[in-house]
Amino acid sequence: MKMRSFYLYAILSIAFFSCSTADKKVEAPLQYSEQTEKTFNSIETEEAQLLERYRQMRMQNWDHYVGKKKYENPAADYARRRQKAAQAVVRSKPAPRTPPPPPELSEEQLKAIEIEINQRKSIFCMKAKTLNRFDSEADCQAFVENNHYECIKQLGEKSKSLVSCLKGKLR
Repeated sequence: MKMRSFYLYAILSIAFFSCSTADKKVEAPLQYSEQTEKTFNSIETEEAQLLERYRQMRMQNWDHYVGKKKYENPAADYARRRQKAAQAVVRSKPAPRTPPPPPELSEEQLKAIEIEINQRKSIFCMKAKTLNRFDSEADCQAFVENNHYECIKQLGEKSKSLVSCLKGKLR
């Protein structure tokens, strides 16, 4: 019974609220005051006068705007304009530093370098003999002396890097 009364109240409330309508207000057309209308009219006439003035100025200088074409080809009107290449910026480079001169080698250091070079020459020829790289001992000695001479020609006689040069050439 309670359920029936609940359904009845629900149906009645739906029917009551669905039939109700909101009051519609009739909107009156908006009108501006006389002063506002005058202001609008003055603005519109000023704009029209300015536009006419600028149109007259353009007509006076119309030849400047149109001008003569520099080219006869009508396709050139649509051609892409080439940009001028920007000038390269030249920057001055700092002067390269000169390395300090190598220190003079003492007599002991020169003797040690000479001993090491002679050892490298003889070791190379010994290894080459076991590998049958050269036909004779004289060929091996000539090869080693030629490389030694090239290193001296490249670096000078009194240089620490003579040993590393010879080592590189005898590989």
